[in-house]
Amino acid sequence: MAKSKVDYEYKVGDRVSDIRYCTTTDGNLIYDEYEQVLYGTIKQIKKSGTNLCSVLVVWDNLKIYGITAEEEIQASNLMLESELKPKMTALEDEWNVLINSVKAKLEVAAKALDEAQKIAKDHNTHLNSLHDAVNPLFQVMSKIGWRTSSLQC
Repeated sequence: MAKSKVDYEYKVGDRVSDIRYCTTTDGNLIYDEYEQVLYGTIKQIKKSGTNLCSVLVVWDNLKIYGITAEEEIQASNLMLESELKPKMTALEDEWNVLINSVKAKLEVAAKALDEAQKIAKDHNTHLNSLHDAVNPLFQVMSKIGWRTSSLQC
């Protein structure tokens, strides 16, 4: 589980990460190439009795926009930066392997489609006019959940 330990005592000045946007609903870390992980410094600790409830964090990622953002956040949504960065690096490396593998297969498919279009063009037609020939492509795309009405136009 990626969630921070409830019994961990954060201190003012600790470098932390917001893990709300880099975890699945079951708490596992994930890499998302479009999601920037927020890192910041704990400015204040807020407790309820002996329980650590929330902390005030100054996020430094937002400084690139000229904004210094402070946010009160539940401690359970934090992880020490020193723990998260190596895990995110490993997940990003795995992601890049996946992307390269998929890209290689789709480049082959793209080349085959381009060649099929050239054959159709040599016969004064287009792939979108050859429904029986293109149907296996539509079936696979539908099977994997890729739907777009413009494909069949």
